[in-house]
Amino acid sequence: MAKILPYDYRPSNPPTEFKSWHRWIVEELNRIAARLVANPVLCALTVLDQPIDISPVLSGITLGIGVDPTVDYPGGSYDPITGEWTCPLDGIYTIAASVAIDPFGTGNKAWEAYIRVLVDGVLKFEQGGSGVDDVSLFINFNIPMQLAAPEKVKFELWTIHDQFTGQSLYDYRNGITRVGVAL
Repeated sequence: MAKILPYDYRPSNPPTEFKSWHRWIVEELNRIAARLVANPVLCALTVLDQPIDISPVLSGITLGIGVDPTVDYPGGSYDPITGEWTCPLDGIYTIAASVAIDPFGTGNKAWEAYIRVLVDGVLKFEQGGSGVDDVSLFINFNIPMQLAAPEKVKFELWTIHDQFTGQSLYDYRNGITRVGVAL
């Protein structure tokens, strides 16, 4: 688990004299850096060219199953068997994800895809996209979210097509970064 300082960063009062500003700025930046290094929390995944089923029935998969994270601090809280990341420290996090699904049809039918963020099995956020099946579909988001230890975060990808049944390939990236303490 990450080292926890007995306090969270709070800026000191700025100096009243102009000649003291340089030193104050340097000291504040050092305090900020020490706080960030003391509590690093981040997880990032990259998945390339994975198959996904497309059909007229809404279907979903858990993203990241079977994939080792490219980055996982502190100490590996991502579980590649379940696709869940366990929050190690309370705080405000930036949750980012992107999916690119390859084209697979002739361009005459509509289809949709959604990325869902679940926290302890409860849907907290959903971002979707739609288009015609001969054009790649992209879904991207970057949202703030307050998390508490030991909540589990999972990403799902859901798809539906007007009439096609088959597979396409997708690329997926996500990132979870602690950016502040809980309010």
